[in-house]
Amino acid sequence: MAEQIRVCERYMMEREVILMKRLFVLAVLIALILSSCQVNETPSVPTPDFTISPTEPTVNNQLDPDLLGQVWYWRAFLSNDDSQHIVIKNPEVYTLQFMENGIATMQADCNNAGGEFIQQDSSLSFGVLEITAQYCGDDSFDMDYTGYLHDVVTYIIEDGVLHLNLKMDAGDMIFTAAADTPLPLLADLQPDEFSLVGPVWYWLGLQSMDDIHHIVVPDPTNYNFQLNPDGTVQIQADCNTGFSAYTLADSSLAFEPIVTTKMGCPPESLGSEFVSNLDYVVTYVFEDGLLYLNLAMDGGNLIFSTDPEPGTLPF
Repeated sequence: MAEQIRVCERYMMEREVILMKRLFVLAVLIALILSSCQVNETPSVPTPDFTISPTEPTVNNQLDPDLLGQVWYWRAFLSNDDSQHIVIKNPEVYTLQFMENGIATMQADCNNAGGEFIQQDSSLSFGVLEITAQYCGDDSFDMDYTGYLHDVVTYIIEDGVLHLNLKMDAGDMIFTAAADTPLPLLADLQPDEFSLVGPVWYWLGLQSMDDIHHIVVPDPTNYNFQLNPDGTVQIQADCNTGFSAYTLADSSLAFEPIVTTKMGCPPESLGSEFVSNLDYVVTYVFEDGLLYLNLAMDGGNLIFSTDPEPGTLPF
């Protein structure tokens, strides 16, 4: 009997322990459920008491309105010493446009360029220009154009003509608002005053003083030279090319020693004679659209044209 009572007591204690464990587990589950149901409230962020206006482009009200907006066409460069005048035959591919945001855009023959400009009163200057790098041909003025713009310091607009004045009184770039606007100031110039520097000059022949030893160049496209505004000259002598510097003053013209490549040209080539004769040039003159380079000691005249097929020679 006593043994049965002890068994019953042990059974009741075990049941009580099991019940306590179950109650503990249940309490933990209820606590987890309640915690997962809580809503986390995000603290409110105060709304700014201002609004941001969209940024508008800054307009410099000091810029000359006569300068802005329209396309300007480069018509000529006139040097103040009358030695390097250039008249542009195709001004429609040499343009300049000033924008209200202080940016200038240009077309330089087959290339495009652009950059900042600063204008105040009559002062005008260009910053570093970004330029494409296409080759526009030997007779192009694209590099001269952008080079002159780099040296601009002042400007003036007279009778619808824009004059950009270069530093050190080097000369003026002339622009008009239309590519075909008549320019009396250019009409007053003689062709020989502006055509020496810039164009490619093709050698047509040698006129000897004895009227016996004349030379007619069979293919003038193989023999030419080009005077650059920076005082350098580029030369093609048949299959070779050359480089030198020149001095130009009034009607005097002289070349410094010419450095050429040393390719072997055909036996009938006139390349060596061409370069040798250029070393003896002392003066020049224009006549009937042809350029005559006069050689020292009555050595004769080298005859050139901007057209490699000009027609009949004067001998």
